[in-house]
Amino acid sequence: MKRLPLLLTAALMVLLAACSEPPASPELEGQWSGSAGAYPMSFEVEPGGQVFEHSFVLEYGEGTLAIEVDSHAAGKSISITVLAVHGNGDRLEFELSGEVNGDTLAGTYHLKLTVGSDVTETSGTFSLTRLPG
Repeated sequence: MKRLPLLLTAALMVLLAACSEPPASPELEGQWSGSAGAYPMSFEVEPGGQVFEHSFVLEYGEGTLAIEVDSHAAGKSISITVLAVHGNGDRLEFELSGEVNGDTLAGTYHLKLTVGSDVTETSGTFSLTRLPG
């Protein structure tokens, strides 16, 4: 009877290992620059796949926005969600999802801009290049 708990524990460990995502690839690390459609942007991917607010720059219209960033990386893939809220209540929501291939990070993005009661959305592809560092 003592073997049953041991077998259940082993089975649970195998199941959890199978469900876990691979860690962020070191290939994602570095400073990236390019554009998502007509929107110039740049950011740095830290070891472990993190992108921090201080490194993410998204240019929209005439200015550069102060933003909140949430990032998730697994293997060679990364997803980033950005939220910028102006003091007047206007907001910009930006999501991108991409994969690294050498010195190129490419994928898709979705941008939602809310100005007062007007909502504008656009989606497309992006391509960024790793800056020498």
